Amino acid sequence: MGRLGLTREDVDYAYRVLVKQGVYPSAARIREFIGSGSIGTIHNFLRDIRRGEPVPLNESEGIIVAIDNAVSEAVVADASAINQDLRGLVTEFVATTDHMHKLSKKIMAELLHSESELRQKELELAKAQAQIQSLQKMMLHFKMN
Repeated sequence: MGRLGLTREDVDYAYRVLVKQGVYPSAARIREFIGSGSIGTIHNFLRDIRRGEPVPLNESEGIIVAIDNAVSEAVVADASAINQDLRGLVTEFVATTDHMHKLSKKIMAELLHSESELRQKELELAKAQAQIQSLQKMMLHFKMN
């Protein structure tokens, strides 16, 4: 059995789908989407739709629209919460990275200071060893005499 004819509900559904897809809902595109219908009839329905006259929805379409709206709101809320969580994590990461950089600089400064002190102690040790050798030679010289 063939189709009974184009309805405003058909045009409105095609209009909403095309808009959601980011496609301009021209009469030709709506006809292509539906697969049939007079361009003139589609234009008449489009005029009413664009004027904002409400489209009478049957019960199942109303339920589908309500579910679609509820799901969309939940997805937006979840995305917003995830975005906030990510911002918090990025902020924490940046703060941790800054802290690590400061610690790294402090450790490098302490390391350079320790190396300098070590070189100083090595020089003092070399002097002390030289003095010990000198004293040992003097002692040996006195023992022999």
